[in-house]
Amino acid sequence: MNLWFDQFSVLAALAVGAALGYFFGRRRRPVVIEPVGRDKRRGLIDVLADQFALLTRYGSPFSLAVFKVDDFDIPPDSQGRLDRDRIMRDLARLFAGFVRETDLVARCEGEEFAVVMPHTGLEAAGALSERLRARVRQEMPVTVCGGVTTVLDGDSPSGLLSRAAEAMDRANQLGPDCVYRHDGEQIESVVEEVPVATP
Repeated sequence: MNLWFDQFSVLAALAVGAALGYFFGRRRRPVVIEPVGRDKRRGLIDVLADQFALLTRYGSPFSLAVFKVDDFDIPPDSQGRLDRDRIMRDLARLFAGFVRETDLVARCEGEEFAVVMPHTGLEAAGALSERLRARVRQEMPVTVCGGVTTVLDGDSPSGLLSRAAEAMDRANQLGPDCVYRHDGEQIESVVEEVPVATP
């Protein structure tokens, strides 16, 4: 690995870190990256930085999906809080056990998860995200909505994260229990493939 690539990786990590802070700050909560599953040594920021560096050097595509738990049907008391925490831990294990070995799952602050999918285009990422949504429905007492996007020419960390968030927000509005994708121009369901105009 040459010096230029080392320097770019550092700069990319800083850029992604700033974008993540803006992204989750805009969503009214601080970002806390907690990697779960096979790769506990590297956080979401490191993985995204690596992916942008590989994109610049080799043109390797990658996709990002974000998921949010739909409304919990648990009373807001102390026992409910314990149940909620247990459900989130179980969800983390389900996500980590379902994705491929090359993917990374990160739990973000609150009730959101992110999945980074290297060497994966939008169609394949949408299909995997939909299967993951269905698995959650089958095995968990909650459901999730998700948004997925893929890196585009001239993309940036903030652009990638914003598109994934917009797709997830649309799924949350039209759901629950569904996944939408953002191709850079329009948002559509990964199942019905019915376009929804972006604002």
